[in-house]
Amino acid sequence: MAPRLVRRGIPAVIVMQYPIEDSTALLFADKFYRSSARVKPVDEAVQETRNLIFIQGGRDKRDFATPVFYRMAKDGIILNMAGKDPAEKSKYG
Repeated sequence: MAPRLVRRGIPAVIVMQYPIEDSTALLFADKFYRSSARVKPVDEAVQETRNLIFIQGGRDKRDFATPVFYRMAKDGIILNMAGKDPAEKSKYG
């Protein structure tokens, strides 16, 4: 389904290819959104997050390899708020 969404114009889709533990999902969301907020490309934010999951969970769990990123944007930036007025930024969380 993710490749189909990208082909239909969704700029980026992240999916979990296997079920993951709730603690991994929370870790993923926290790290991913923090990295994205620093205006990192989405693929870089996903990789940083996968690395952290590996460090905290170890090789015995496949959770670190579960997130898969599909994108249409060539540079990985899907929402660039850098250089915007801080008041304007706050509208987007």
